[in-house]
Amino acid sequence: MMKIKRLFIAEKPSLGRAIAKELGNEVTKSLSNKMADDGTVTKGAPSYIECGNGDVVTWCFGHMLEQAEPEQYDKKYEQWNIDDLPIAPGKDEWQLLPLTKSAEQLETIVDLVTEAEILVSAGDDDREGDLLIEEVFAHASATPEQRKTALRILISDLNPIKVQEALASMRPYHEFIPRMQSALARSRADWLLGMNLSRICTCLAKIKGYGEIMRVGRVQTPLLTLVVMRDLDILSFEPTTFFNVVGEFEKDGIPFQAKWVTEQRCLQKQAADNVIECLAQGNAQVTQCETKRAKAQPPLPFSLLTLQKLTSKKYGMSADTTLNIVQKLYEAKLVSYPRTEMTYLFIEKKAETAAIFDAIRTTPLMPEMVDWVNGADMSLTSGAWNDKKMAGQAHTAIVPLITCGQESDFLMKSNDAKKVFFEIIARYVAQFYPPAEDDNTVIELTHSTHLFRTTGKIERIAGWRTLLGHDKEEKDKDSTDQTLPALEMGSTLSCLNSSIKEGKTTPPKSYTDGTLLDAMSNIAAMVDDPAYKAKLKETAGLGTAATRAGIIKGLKENGYIEEVPSGKMTNLVSTPTGKMLALALPANVRDPVMTAMWEQQLEKIESGEYPFDTYMEKVAGQIITHIDAFKTGKYPFTLPESTATRCECQGYILRAANAKKPFWICTQCNKKYKDVNGVLGAAFSNKKKMETGMKDALKLAVQQAKAK
Repeated sequence: MMKIKRLFIAEKPSLGRAIAKELGNEVTKSLSNKMADDGTVTKGAPSYIECGNGDVVTWCFGHMLEQAEPEQYDKKYEQWNIDDLPIAPGKDEWQLLPLTKSAEQLETIVDLVTEAEILVSAGDDDREGDLLIEEVFAHASATPEQRKTALRILISDLNPIKVQEALASMRPYHEFIPRMQSALARSRADWLLGMNLSRICTCLAKIKGYGEIMRVGRVQTPLLTLVVMRDLDILSFEPTTFFNVVGEFEKDGIPFQAKWVTEQRCLQKQAADNVIECLAQGNAQVTQCETKRAKAQPPLPFSLLTLQKLTSKKYGMSADTTLNIVQKLYEAKLVSYPRTEMTYLFIEKKAETAAIFDAIRTTPLMPEMVDWVNGADMSLTSGAWNDKKMAGQAHTAIVPLITCGQESDFLMKSNDAKKVFFEIIARYVAQFYPPAEDDNTVIELTHSTHLFRTTGKIERIAGWRTLLGHDKEEKDKDSTDQTLPALEMGSTLSCLNSSIKEGKTTPPKSYTDGTLLDAMSNIAAMVDDPAYKAKLKETAGLGTAATRAGIIKGLKENGYIEEVPSGKMTNLVSTPTGKMLALALPANVRDPVMTAMWEQQLEKIESGEYPFDTYMEKVAGQIITHIDAFKTGKYPFTLPESTATRCECQGYILRAANAKKPFWICTQCNKKYKDVNGVLGAAFSNKKKMETGMKDALKLAVQQAKAK
């Protein structure tokens, strides 16, 4: 193998190819060809690219290694036993194992590292990207000298100019070690909590007659609890009847209606009847009447969260589907980096507008955009361009790139991808349209001690709504489409007619992907303690932009929540197993406060304010406390009475489905039973023991006969 001056290790192939193209003189190399038993040869997949001046670019497929399972540390952990808990690898004992799907590529990277003089980490520009490449460095046994000279390249935009700028401004690798340690601390802490609490809860559930694996996670469990509590609120909801009073007034031949305003809903019909009687006597006085011109600025470009919320509401897409689509659009160089929580842009990016508009005009899939781009005013500067908001941020909002007009097979073949791409472009172009303007009218009338109000809105300038419509804004509950007269303060009006409108309260709505994402990002609203609420507001909530979709997907795959169609929407509801687990756990395990505290400390590790080792020691101590509390019964793990069949010893007989050949076993005496097509069969007879006993009895009878 050639001697390598600089080895670039990218997080994904698309990023690797973008770097290689700008380095120049690319020669793609492949893994070794494979020969099958029949003699046919399969050409290896592209594995790395040789460039000029001794540069080589290779790539990962996301994470190439994963945390080892407990049984890799000790064979005894193959069986889940309470007495073996807690499980906690020592500081220098942690193991990572290559993922099967990427093992060959990892071997190639290891070989390349041994020949490289300088290593360049090209992970995504976030803490997870730092960790991903560090794991490869460690697996390849990068030397102290290689680590000393290693570089970090930061790329969040695959357009050639941005890649060239990144190549010209690489930074020392060691500057990013605290950020990498933050990701490593999160990974190990989540492993400790997940492995230990999942095992002890599963063991306790087994004793109580349940065979399901009870998966507990730092973020997954509080999220499941959100869904479960919402579902229980819906199930226990009892509608309440309330009464509205609507009065009809008139001025200059123009009739209009106004609603009775109360601090709380009127639940007594007699009170509403009294208002009706009052309206029949005397006049109402105009106490407020004004019309104001209101301007609505265009909604900001998308973060991943706001994009996922819109596609969930508008198209019924899952969060994971939207993330996968926008990731592929990014890899096709059509949009900027997707896993972002920002909705702002650097002011300097406004200089790219003309080139982006030219690219949009050439986009074959969206001819309607040509008129929209031509109608845009590039001299306008919306609030999206804000360097103060972007201070210290690596990623901008999701916007189209100057290469967004190039052809893409993925875009051509996927209708969902076209929808997502369309929304990203429309939101960006809307930044170059004027504000929408409305005349908002508010009329308030006072009759005796009762206040009546009506509002109206008339659109005067459509502005950015030409592209995006009215979806962004929520209609005022008192706003009407009726024509409102011109009134003067202090004037009096008689009530022409009045009526009582009876209504009923409605239950809270089930979560959708979009509303659950919103709840995750605003988890502070679910916490009562003021101190914790304040700290939760400082963090990003449950999970991050990069992980939230995967967490929701994991709950679905584990069978804790499920999708239920509801009209054009798809609701997310908890399953019986999900409810059972969430309700069985103690409050401090399922509460988002623990997640917030951990996340806050992870941020301090990233900033260098909190030592990695101290954090891990603290987490290990918390795990020990949790396990002891479960063992001693301080944490009650309460489950409904099991319907599983009882053994003679009064233990529960559960199916051991993970064995090579399924069977049933008692949770108390370990007596085994046959499995008959998934149904409990008769107990296994110990044939060998019976035969041995018969032989011994026969032998004794012969001896006794001879003795006679």
